[in-house]
Amino acid sequence: MIMNLTQTGKTEIHERKKWLRSTLRHLGALLRQQRGRRPLWMRAQEIGIHPSTLARVEHGRCSDLLTFTKVCVWLQIDPAEILGFKKDSGKPRRGRSYIESFAPSAFG
Repeated sequence: MIMNLTQTGKTEIHERKKWLRSTLRHLGALLRQQRGRRPLWMRAQEIGIHPSTLARVEHGRCSDLLTFTKVCVWLQIDPAEILGFKKDSGKPRRGRSYIESFAPSAFG
């Protein structure tokens, strides 16, 4: 019985990791699309992250919540939308003011 619980736990962890990788790849694709032909360093400066960090995010590797938040603000999307959470109700909240409501330190 313990073996089954362990295997179930491993399967659940594997599925969550798989979902997270897919979600971060989606975020990276949105970011690449929005960046267009503009130089990486220029967009990174606009977002407030290092160019190498932007390159990692574009390839589906977002290392921390602050970077994730800054990218979502720059894309003007609700982080909940990327993470697959349902909207509260009514008009979706978007942009910098929404993010600042729960992560004021994201902007200096």
